[in-house]
Amino acid sequence: MKLKRFYPLAIFIGVAVIATADILSDNGKAGRTGSPGETNCTGCHNSYALGAGGGALTITASNMPNWQYVPGQVYHLTATVTRSGNSLFGIGFEALKANGNTPAGTFTITNTASTTIKSVTVSGTSRPNVVHKLNGGTGSGSKAFTFDWTAPATNVGNIVFYASGNACNNNGSEFGDYVYVASQTITPAVTTGITSNDNAKGNLKVYPNPVHDNLTVEYFIENPSQVQLSLISLAGNKIVTLLNETQFGGNYIQNFNIGDKVSKGVYLICIEANGKRETKKISVN
Repeated sequence: MKLKRFYPLAIFIGVAVIATADILSDNGKAGRTGSPGETNCTGCHNSYALGAGGGALTITASNMPNWQYVPGQVYHLTATVTRSGNSLFGIGFEALKANGNTPAGTFTITNTASTTIKSVTVSGTSRPNVVHKLNGGTGSGSKAFTFDWTAPATNVGNIVFYASGNACNNNGSEFGDYVYVASQTITPAVTTGITSNDNAKGNLKVYPNPVHDNLTVEYFIENPSQVQLSLISLAGNKIVTLLNETQFGGNYIQNFNIGDKVSKGVYLICIEANGKRETKKISVN
């Protein structure tokens, strides 16, 4: 008799678990970034108007100067959702070519506790999204979701990052949450106003390559300008500034000893002038 008495309670608990399982055991959804052909997080979290509540969503890149990408380089991205008083946050993030449908580059998850990758098909094209994991967005007033993005191997023109984020009240439902969106256009790193002295393809000569200790950099300046030569990592981090000075027009041949500045590996020599830049890949043995 005691078993019969508690049986209805067991049924009630079981039904309640089933009814809430969809909320409590799911990661973020793909196709909610606000990009062309997609909705944003208000598709489910629609208690308030988009952008209400005084919160924000921001996109930053720690190693992408001026929002310019170098083909094949890895960039460290952060999408931060902020709203005072909230304790759970969500994110959806996507990178598309300027045509609005084709994915650009590849994502790498660097914090497996917070984010994962899901895909959505839009107009017959599969789009990878970085989305939050279950309870991966816990925070006090804000949550910074970090991940890596590798630029396409070649120049594909402008690329747009799209993101949509939630500031949730953590009540186990989709009600009472705030939604914010953001986007950021990035452009290919352009070449400098520097031309090679022999009219060969490319504006910068670096030799020998591979280099052991002494490196020679050759270039031609058409007009007086501030010129900066730097050695940077493949991830875009500056290792050392080799030269930073105003130079007159003409041909320049600069010699540097880099043997005591870097360990063995592959790097980029970067020259910047008049707000533009060019790079050459070198190997240090």
